[in-house]
Amino acid sequence: MYNFSSITLGVVSTRRDRFPSVENALKNNEKLMVRIHEILDRLPGVKVVYAEKVLPGGLICEPEETNTALTYFREQKIDALLMLHANFGQEEAVGRLCKALNVPVLIWGPRDGEKNSDVGFRSCDTQCGMFASTRALLRWGVKFTYAENCWLDSPILEREIDKFLRAASVVKAFRNMHILQLSSRPRQFLSVKVNESEMMEKFGFQLTTVETTLLEEAFRKVCAEQKEEVERNVRQYEERFDLSALDPDKRFNMAAFVLTILDLVEKYDCTTVACECWNVPRAITGIQGCMAFGILEDMGITVSCECDINGCVTAALARAAARGDSPVFFADVTVRHPFNDNAELMWHCGRYPASLSRCARPRASQYGQMLHELKPGDITMMRFDGTRGKYYLFADEGRGVDGPATQGAYVWFEADNWVKWEKKLMYGPYIHHMAGVYGKYRDAVEEACRYLNVEFDCADKTVEYE
Repeated sequence: MYNFSSITLGVVSTRRDRFPSVENALKNNEKLMVRIHEILDRLPGVKVVYAEKVLPGGLICEPEETNTALTYFREQKIDALLMLHANFGQEEAVGRLCKALNVPVLIWGPRDGEKNSDVGFRSCDTQCGMFASTRALLRWGVKFTYAENCWLDSPILEREIDKFLRAASVVKAFRNMHILQLSSRPRQFLSVKVNESEMMEKFGFQLTTVETTLLEEAFRKVCAEQKEEVERNVRQYEERFDLSALDPDKRFNMAAFVLTILDLVEKYDCTTVACECWNVPRAITGIQGCMAFGILEDMGITVSCECDINGCVTAALARAAARGDSPVFFADVTVRHPFNDNAELMWHCGRYPASLSRCARPRASQYGQMLHELKPGDITMMRFDGTRGKYYLFADEGRGVDGPATQGAYVWFEADNWVKWEKKLMYGPYIHHMAGVYGKYRDAVEEACRYLNVEFDCADKTVEYE
């Protein structure tokens, strides 16, 4: 199963060949490594691959050192690279390594000298060297991220590394997109049509379609061959949710439908799911698929409704940006708040993950929908979509706030200026579906778009859509 919070990060430093001395670079790099270890050890889901394992001091300068680092990082299959400058650095080595790896790269080096002192001032020319390295990357046509030239102990560094890793996770999810499509879209939903061939050719997305008859066959197989596991899961769900309105046979079918989708995701090695949800789940299981989708979201499997392919892409990217800090809720953008002009109802029939609920034990309807309101807090809303061959990724931030109670699963979302959002979503190639995650990830998503053939979009940005 695809892990949205896992990232393999390569770490290497560069030094200049002539000045300062090699000893100076090694001494500086030791200090850098202490701080980098301190930061990365606190970040979950990060496998760190240090070049010092194969290079003396972990430094690249000469071609043979660059080649050694390249071979090692390729063997380790890194997803992103942290390129440190122990002094001025060697822009030739930086350019060659980053070009060959073709992964997101973060360029950083500490400020020179002692903090608030003129002792050792301009001992390394680190910032000056990074100007050279980034110019080399531009010549090579390499996309990169730059972190502010701050002091070694500055909290800025930790924030920049965290943002970069979230951006790299989005890039990784985008480049490994494999969509499981269950049945076809409802007839009325012209808005979720996509150009599958174009998405495959342009981005390398894979799409595996399981038609209704095969989905039903897989469901019947789970019911027959995994009965004990289904019944065990039903008992767990009875503890987590109020299932009093749901008949025992429908509880079983709902749990079996969860396992069916899990089995298909594993069988076809998919990273996200788009499912027809109006008729097919009910025809196969006797109930709606809503509650099953919410359970899957809490398990890390992103699912879109109405076979919204761009929607499930969005959900996967939102999950990646959160890096496991929040599951995704897949929302209908529905109505404005009656007395808060900057708030909007983010609603769906009953499919939001229980871990985001305001109540401890969400209630299920007799139709298999989870009825609950989501908790307050910072939220990032996103939508990936395209028109006439050009694709956009909208991401912006707001917060969950109080509002009138309603049916289904919902959260009242407050933006700084909802009218800007509303007009953006109307004019842009977007529809009424968005993916939400708790947390503030707009900057990370914007950074990720620099590595993708996608234009970043947000409420305040002026974009001329095709």
